[in-house]
Amino acid sequence: MITDGASTKDRLLAEGMRLFALQGFRATTVGQIEAAAGLQPRRGALYRHFPSKEALLDEAVRRHLDSVRARRTEVVRGEVADVYDEALALGRYVLDELASQRAVVDVFEHEGDRVAEQRDAFREQVSDAGYRVMAEALRRWIGGDPAPGFDVDGAAVLLLGALINVHRSTWTFAGAPLGLDEARILAAWSLQCVTVVAAARS
Repeated sequence: MITDGASTKDRLLAEGMRLFALQGFRATTVGQIEAAAGLQPRRGALYRHFPSKEALLDEAVRRHLDSVRARRTEVVRGEVADVYDEALALGRYVLDELASQRAVVDVFEHEGDRVAEQRDAFREQVSDAGYRVMAEALRRWIGGDPAPGFDVDGAAVLLLGALINVHRSTWTFAGAPLGLDEARILAAWSLQCVTVVAAARS
């Protein structure tokens, strides 16, 4: 969304990503981005800020990665107070991040091979890093060596993957599974985290 006070560069970034997600990176022209940003198309406005359409995508992905890294420091750390409450906070963080990633993810899903460098950076610094954060949270919550045979990384992938799948299903079908609201989904997910931690401690 473009605010009234957004700079020309910010408008170009926002509209470029919106159009890339809507109609594809290759199909989107520089003129379309300029027009959507409220500028005269094909007058060189985009090139005053970016050397190419690819550079605009690079900048949008870089900004998103910087934002994710900054927000990740807000995830609960230190001494564990209550697993359920921490899981609830982590779940809210994950859903907020997923919402902010939609345009970027849409671009990678539709044309990932054309923007492989940006896609791979996103996977490493956002997707894989998210699973590592989940695994780190589980290890903190467990508080020691897990029960024999318990796979912390595997549990992290399944727990976080479940939350991601619910969110992606909501995107795809324009409604949450079974019509559940976010509060119910997060409560159920947090309770599942507690159950998994209890199993790992036994």
